[in-house]
Amino acid sequence: MKFKNFKPRKRLQTAKLGSQPEIYHPKRKALPKTISPRLAVLSSIIFAILFSSLSLLASWLIIQNQVVSPANLEQRQEIISSEGDVFNRIASEVGKSVVSIVATGSNGSSAAGTGVVINADGLILTNKHVIPSGASQIEIIDHTNTTHLAKVLGRDPSNDIAFVQVKDLPDSVPSAKLADSSKVKVGDKVLAIGNALGEFQNTVTSGIVSGIGRPIEVSDDNNQNYESLFNLIQTDAAINPGNSGGPLVNINGEVIGINTAIVQDAQSLGFSIPINDAKGLISQIEQTGNLGSKAYLGVRYLNLTASIAQNLNLEVAEGALVYDSRSNPVEPNSPASKAGLQQYDVILSISGEQINQVRSLSSVLSKFKPNQEVELAIIRDRANIKLKVTLGSAPNN
Repeated sequence: MKFKNFKPRKRLQTAKLGSQPEIYHPKRKALPKTISPRLAVLSSIIFAILFSSLSLLASWLIIQNQVVSPANLEQRQEIISSEGDVFNRIASEVGKSVVSIVATGSNGSSAAGTGVVINADGLILTNKHVIPSGASQIEIIDHTNTTHLAKVLGRDPSNDIAFVQVKDLPDSVPSAKLADSSKVKVGDKVLAIGNALGEFQNTVTSGIVSGIGRPIEVSDDNNQNYESLFNLIQTDAAINPGNSGGPLVNINGEVIGINTAIVQDAQSLGFSIPINDAKGLISQIEQTGNLGSKAYLGVRYLNLTASIAQNLNLEVAEGALVYDSRSNPVEPNSPASKAGLQQYDVILSISGEQINQVRSLSSVLSKFKPNQEVELAIIRDRANIKLKVTLGSAPNN
């Protein structure tokens, strides 16, 4: 997927040339015009002692640096080798849970993507855009190159998430471990695993988490089917068409996100849906076998972090900030609009269900049903407000 109308941030102002501060030096005492022979000899002896002491100290520091610092070549090579061993283990273990997906649409055309097995019943999590609406056939190819037929269990109308299932998956295809994506931090090392370009199965790329809480607007390759996504993990690990639906994995071999979008005109800008945003749906589909209708509020939002709260001078550091930099984040005629929600409102909870970095607004909403009346606890201009709202049914897309 790619961005629609992606705009760069404003450039940072650079300092003007020629504005360097003056440098002040303390006054130096004038040296005596003449030095006595006795003073000259004494000065030479003192200088020799100081020079020898400094030489010994420098030699000791060099030895200590070689012993304890990773600056020497041998230790650097050992660190790189150890990191490589970790990546090898993760790729081997998690790679067995990653599957390639070939979906055939109702018009007979097919597309390739990726999925990850998330439980022992063969439940597979992937992207909605990998599983077209009304798909006539879903083929799953596991790491042993064995093909299985899968059944579509549900497509999330308000997020790029879908579920398919393969009954009686062999034990050689284990389920992946899911992380707590609220603990993800910028700079964390990650791996992306997927069916790159739809033909290079279980390709592994590495990088770091380069941003969190990103909102984006995406479209398909034909610049159609626009969709807004929120609270995404940004990474510089290479993601390509075909990687969609594959896992973003932390250094412990746990899934922190589902890869969903790239910026085609930029370098190393990929995005993943935090796994916590899918956990409510996972629970629902494990209990009922389908997604059914999903409760709908009708807002675009950012999951609050301490840094966002500080930048906006907010008194709370957790919740869902109703926000969109380009347009009104409240959908017209939506339940949120009818309840009077506004940009910059912070939604703290829904009927007592707290919204925080572990449980996003999307995750909490998945616990409720369409047409259910709930109470929103919000903060607006530092005032605590309660709003009654009747949830709608998420539109199909």
